[in-house]
Amino acid sequence: MASAPATAFCLIRSEGMGDMLLALGAAKALKRLRGALVFIGTNPQHVALARACPHVDEVFTNNDEFQAIVARHPDVQLTVAQLDRASFGIAPRHQTDAYLDELGISAAPDEKNIELRADAAAAAQVAQWLSAQPPLAHGRVRILLHASAGDPNRTWPQAHWQALAARLINDGHQVIAISHRSKVANRGVQALEVPGLLHSDEGWDALGRIALMRESHLLVSPDSGPIQLAAATDIGIVGIYSVIAGANRLPYRHGAAMWRAVTVEPACAEAPCYEKLNDAQVVARYTRDVMGGQNDVPRLFAEFCLASERYRCMQQENSVERVYAACVKCLAETLPA
Repeated sequence: MASAPATAFCLIRSEGMGDMLLALGAAKALKRLRGALVFIGTNPQHVALARACPHVDEVFTNNDEFQAIVARHPDVQLTVAQLDRASFGIAPRHQTDAYLDELGISAAPDEKNIELRADAAAAAQVAQWLSAQPPLAHGRVRILLHASAGDPNRTWPQAHWQALAARLINDGHQVIAISHRSKVANRGVQALEVPGLLHSDEGWDALGRIALMRESHLLVSPDSGPIQLAAATDIGIVGIYSVIAGANRLPYRHGAAMWRAVTVEPACAEAPCYEKLNDAQVVARYTRDVMGGQNDVPRLFAEFCLASERYRCMQQENSVERVYAACVKCLAETLPA
């Protein structure tokens, strides 16, 4: 009697480092629950990350590479899931669960955390860089700030970042602004100039940033890829959110989406407003009244805001005081007494 063909899942998430990393959480669930082969289709920039996941068997970036993988596995029963749709990111639930819903699969929290193998070269590079920095003072911690610049509805102002950095440095902590290279226009990090603030090496790739996180105590970031990178570490996370609920984007770690994490979220009655993009009437009205009828999807996501005072959530409600208090709270929960 012939044996049943092996099962393979092909997950395609081409853009967005954080979105691809959340798909790696789904890869673990598929491996654990179905014993399946898992193929990941992604952007060339993210290949090293995908290959660092122990639950991924093959990675491809174009159709020729995909066909080569199919040829290497001629006897598998293949299911392809196209995960590039914006609907996954605006679903009113965790994005990894939205991916798994596409495949009709439900998984427990400890079956869908993002796992990445340590990179020895990146770890050595980070260790060498840290050895050249001022040592941590006794009882103080290393805090990473990711002052991302991008969509106005998700960007925390430069002045806020500088005030937060100054306050943490004044507390005696070692504070490092981490860089982020992006080929996408209008993406990157804001320049922070604060006495005592350190700046990480701009040449590090994502595996290098993970290695730095493994040597640090706290990451402060808006909704951006570094929060998903932190999933591969035990670093504390303070996430600054606006258009998306933090619980829907914080990575699963140690059986929970909010493990060792504190979110700062606005009181705005419209938040988290991206969920309203699931309503076609809201989108049509917004496109007509705010965008002058332009059918510009990237602009829609970048500028979407239903509040009368646009972007108040990031510019005022998510204040420096609230983020600083979240840092204190997270450190208290992270560090031993």
